[in-house]
Amino acid sequence: MNKFLDKLLKYYDLSLRDYEKLTAEVTKENLPTAEAFFNFESFISRIEKAIASDENVVIYGDYDADGILATSILKYAFLKRGKDVFTMIPSRYKDGYGLNTNVVEKFSKRAINLIITVDNGINQHDAIDLANELGIDVLVSDHHELSETLPNAIAILHPELSNLVRLNSCGAYMALVISYGMLGYYDDYLISLAAIATLADMMPLIDRNRTLVRLAIKATNDHQYFPLVKLNDSTFFDETSMSMKIAPKINALGRLSQNYESNVLVEYFTTTDVKR
Repeated sequence: MNKFLDKLLKYYDLSLRDYEKLTAEVTKENLPTAEAFFNFESFISRIEKAIASDENVVIYGDYDADGILATSILKYAFLKRGKDVFTMIPSRYKDGYGLNTNVVEKFSKRAINLIITVDNGINQHDAIDLANELGIDVLVSDHHELSETLPNAIAILHPELSNLVRLNSCGAYMALVISYGMLGYYDDYLISLAAIATLADMMPLIDRNRTLVRLAIKATNDHQYFPLVKLNDSTFFDETSMSMKIAPKINALGRLSQNYESNVLVEYFTTTDVKR
């Protein structure tokens, strides 16, 4: 066994300490603190104000697995806090990617007070400027490439705007960070959703992303979450079942005809009624 381990370490250019660190059991304490992200406190503060004042809030996501799961994570956190919110998964065919001015105008007519973007928003300057003109606050959480100028949002959460190692994490991971700020803990179910999105978006499986997936594998096998068991067609979960069985089914819905509403998936992941 020692000879095999020596060969393994040599092949991957790892020290014994590196190997022990990679194979050690992980806990939620191994996830980076949410406070490591710049603007975290101001982001959560604006959400707390919306909850306290019972404002009209909409979570604006994206039509891929990452965007759908990020939206679900954030809505779930709001429901845990006793507040229902509007959600919108845009149509790939009707709306396109990202927050846009047409949608903002519709939100204004519906008396929306706060827009929270997940998996988009970092490059949607015109839409956010219009929201500001119409008196709608915008919170941006995204992981796509930063533009030279950041949008004029109330607060922005982004993997690169942090004290952490430079590493891209998906939109659902950023939504998980927000949920931590709202709930005061990392929820196992939400960890599982964020991990599926991490695999679906093909994020590098190192550092915090790897920790997240390892935590999710344990959580899904321990708790047998009904929505995930149904999509998996099995009670056994690992990184392969998450990336090859669950994630493609979620992604597929966003590619269906323009008459299909991907928003039903958000309801699927956030309902407590298994009969639905």
